Amino acid sequence: RPNTIPEREGWYWVKYRGKRGVVVCPAYVCTFRTEVTLIHTARNDFVRSDRLDGMKFGPAIPFPA
Repeated sequence: RPNTIPEREGWYWVKYRGKRGVVVCPAYVCTFRTEVTLIHTARNDFVRSDRLDGMKFGPAIPFPA
């Protein structure tokens, strides 16, 4: 199944290939100027939606309001 960026902003588990191998960590998904989505991972990597390159999104991480 194709991997799509979550439509809602918030925290999600992500899996991707980082500088030192495969990384699984939380990431924050936010929309910037409606056409570009930014993914900021807990490892302090920034990824733009047009340069995802194999990033897989897992379930949302619920945070208390």
